[in-house]
Amino acid sequence: MCCKVPAVPALNKPRNVWCVNCLPGRGCGIYESRPDICRSFFCEWMLTEELGPEWKPDAAKFVMLLASDGNLNILVDPGYANAWKDNRYYPRLKTTATWLIERGRLIIVLSGAEKIVILPDRDERLRIPDDWVIGVRPRISPQGVTTYEVLSQPVAASV
Repeated sequence: MCCKVPAVPALNKPRNVWCVNCLPGRGCGIYESRPDICRSFFCEWMLTEELGPEWKPDAAKFVMLLASDGNLNILVDPGYANAWKDNRYYPRLKTTATWLIERGRLIIVLSGAEKIVILPDRDERLRIPDDWVIGVRPRISPQGVTTYEVLSQPVAASV
């Protein structure tokens, strides 16, 4: 999945397209000379001991990676657009979303043309350009935070 779902600018590889250097069943055809972005890439499955074999990207059909903005991005294989909603993953993603949002971070699922923000109380589907920023604002009532409003805008305007 790491050779398919992420974009790799150094190889002019767009998102959701197999890398031309990927050899099915054998790995990377340019492994020894692969670009630094590939050398330094580690998905969350590789970095998080608590994630079992069902979270391995080829089994899960998605790759989880921590983005530079601190959000957790889930890049889903377009042939399995709802893989992240499977009961093996979704409950933990909801729990993690609650933990992250309390720390000012989000889980953003990239599935085809959609971006889906996983929130504690719902999932918010957005159709926005890739270069837009996503944020949330809590809605507070006398009982405390009751839900979140999802905000998005171009990077230049910044949420």
